[in-house]
Amino acid sequence: MACRRWLSLAVHTGTVRTSLATAGVVGPALIAINQGDRVLAGHGVDMVKAVLTVVVPYLVATYGAVAAQRRQERERDGPSQR
Repeated sequence: MACRRWLSLAVHTGTVRTSLATAGVVGPALIAINQGDRVLAGHGVDMVKAVLTVVVPYLVATYGAVAAQRRQERERDGPSQR
């Protein structure tokens, strides 16, 4: 049951939108930091690493958002629901 609730929160429109925004800002910044020297040397971007570099902030933002929502639910429902 907890897993279903977690997934439900993770795919909620608000969570996805916020996580995409985070990944859209943090991902390119990390790509520039991690692969900027490659690009400047004329070797281009390693696409596998670039995709993973964007996916990781998305997953971290999603986890943080869901964890915060679950914590709020537990606090709202009180100790009997824990």
